[in-house]
Amino acid sequence: MKKYINILIIAFSFLIVSCDNVLDRQPLDIITDKMVWNDPKLIEANLLDIYSRMTFMYNEVGQLPTGRNEQYLINIVTDQATNGRDWWSNGKKYQTGLLEQTGGWEYWDYATIRKINDFLVKINTSSMDKTQKDMFIGSARFARAYIYFAMVKRFGGLPIILTPQSVDLPIDELQVPRSTEKQSYDYILAECDTIINNQLLPKTLDVSQKGYPTVYVAYALKNRAALYAASIARWGTVSNGGLTGIPIEEQNRYWQISYEAAQAIIAGPFSLYKKNLNDASENYRMLFIDEDNTEVIWAKYYDGIRVTNDWSVDNGLNGWTQDWLTDNICPYLEFIESFENADGTIPGKWNRTAMNNQLYTYNDLFGKLEPRFHAMIFTQGSNWSGFNSVGCYNGIRRADGRIIRSSATNTYNGIPLTGKNYRAFQRVLSGFGIKKGVDPTGIPTTFKGKNMKIQFRLGEILLNFSEAAYYLNKTDSALWAVNQIRARVNLPAITDISEEKIRHERKIELAFEALRHWDLKRWRTAVAEISKSWTGVNYVLDYTTGKFLVEFINNYKVTSFKDKHYYFPITPTRIANNPKLAPENPGY
Repeated sequence: MKKYINILIIAFSFLIVSCDNVLDRQPLDIITDKMVWNDPKLIEANLLDIYSRMTFMYNEVGQLPTGRNEQYLINIVTDQATNGRDWWSNGKKYQTGLLEQTGGWEYWDYATIRKINDFLVKINTSSMDKTQKDMFIGSARFARAYIYFAMVKRFGGLPIILTPQSVDLPIDELQVPRSTEKQSYDYILAECDTIINNQLLPKTLDVSQKGYPTVYVAYALKNRAALYAASIARWGTVSNGGLTGIPIEEQNRYWQISYEAAQAIIAGPFSLYKKNLNDASENYRMLFIDEDNTEVIWAKYYDGIRVTNDWSVDNGLNGWTQDWLTDNICPYLEFIESFENADGTIPGKWNRTAMNNQLYTYNDLFGKLEPRFHAMIFTQGSNWSGFNSVGCYNGIRRADGRIIRSSATNTYNGIPLTGKNYRAFQRVLSGFGIKKGVDPTGIPTTFKGKNMKIQFRLGEILLNFSEAAYYLNKTDSALWAVNQIRARVNLPAITDISEEKIRHERKIELAFEALRHWDLKRWRTAVAEISKSWTGVNYVLDYTTGKFLVEFINNYKVTSFKDKHYYFPITPTRIANNPKLAPENPGY
């Protein structure tokens, strides 16, 4: 029987619709606690409300006051891409090293933690069937652990609050101090173990249960959280009595936990997505579109009506959807240069000097690159559904050699001076955009995307497994896992393994999945990898040959990451409300 692992469809609107038949039974003002906690539909409504509040799952950035979720923003504080909206203040602030003591992009969600704690107390009074009750309890406890993980990777040590606090308590009891970063990670891992060992979540789901996490989702969180903890122990610095940092002697314990959790998933019902063996590029692209998917451990699904995903309309191709959307992730040339050729050779950096005034086709520049490039990136000459090829050039070189970018008709001998997919309005483009996770067959009406957003998949778990195995000196296992990823896209197997090779494979395989930012932070390489000047390109169409010139945009984006930004600030406001949160994180 085919096994489906799915996430709750998270939206308060869904909650209201799905519970209408229950809430209509009698007026809301006479529904008692006893009635709520003995009615599975009302309990489910409470659980759905909890998941609807976990806005960090929209790709690690919370919901804006407008109701939109800027899903792409966490992908721009990396060494891979910038935001096409150069004026977007919140992203630009963090990207240029200006995240200061007052914070920004935070996720400090004790309101939802309290709701979960209250849920767990009250559901224990329920007389419902134990199997169903356990699933509700497991789902709530997983949500609590996942929220704590979202916070610990931002702030370090946290107040761990596991029971609902009464407002009648003395203020001194309501003000809970921070646990150490080690204690915070240990809580998350212990909570995953409780869910797994007590079988609070099932291994498989039937149709009526579709939408809930499974035991493998708990293993996936355990795997990722332990990997992060091991990294902090290995490369971080202990400060403020352990509120930030984990002692280095703890690293092997965490590597082992991550390794074993990955083993449990690898032995489970998942396999790398391989539906199109004849076209590795198209196969990789469809991995993020096709919901009938053996690789997905947990994903967030949308119906495109009540529950919508902005990813496609925000990152799709100009000319495909509304012209004030699109092009919000603009990859740097330096990221493009990091792809291998399909034969496993390294093409290296483009020779800026030698390429000056030379003419190229798409195949000249990109034809030899490995399949993930063609599945992930669009640029001048790329194939794209609905277009014969992408046209994102800006300017034409006339027959006499003169380059023109404007004219009374904005054409030259009937040919537009800019490609059909080029845009300048409210965007500063790099010459590259992304296909990954964008569904060109959908209906790109405003904010009505419906393609899934993967939270955990086997590809990530294999790379987590490889990293943990490498630092446990299990090099054969580390090599095997990386080669599984490479084989899926027809890249030749590597014969030896290293830290550099594991990190390179993660950089390509997991690009734009909201993981690179956290990888650079946990490895403590963000200062070196992000604080750089980046390059973009502009294409100019050659009228005579139909080929194009490449103009390099030096200092296209200059970004900065500071040591203190390995953690977010607790902020003066929070410390004023609860002095036990002090001291502030280092550097603020």
